[in-house]
Amino acid sequence: MSETKRPVGRPSIYTDELAHEICERLANGESLIQICRDPAMPSRETIRRWCDESSQFCGMYARAREQQAHYFVDEMIEIADKVVEDSAAVQKARLQIDTRKWAAAKLNKAAYGDGAEKIININASSKQVADLTDDELAAELAKHGLKS
Repeated sequence: MSETKRPVGRPSIYTDELAHEICERLANGESLIQICRDPAMPSRETIRRWCDESSQFCGMYARAREQQAHYFVDEMIEIADKVVEDSAAVQKARLQIDTRKWAAAKLNKAAYGDGAEKIININASSKQVADLTDDELAAELAKHGLKS
């Protein structure tokens, strides 16, 4: 008589609805820590495991993080527009904007990453970068999708 093996551990609480809610909240600027504080939400470890186990969820999660970067950029504009002429308020706003700028660049490098982070390989047998004319440098940068 053969026994049917049952999976070890607790059953997953994953549902499409829960996955969509997590991603929607991320896209709307909430941090994963804030989301996971909600008693109705799974832990950060569970969400990371879902990313490892489900390419569909991982793709949704990645898109949500990209959208979160766009949210942060919108929020930066709002913060900058609300600053009052108080030194402490200006410093606080600058810190808020710098933090969001950093997060946006990390979450969506294609849209908000620092151009300096992009690595350009120029053939060593050709001229050094310093020896290139402006037009040659512009052409090299264009090859890599960068503007001069």
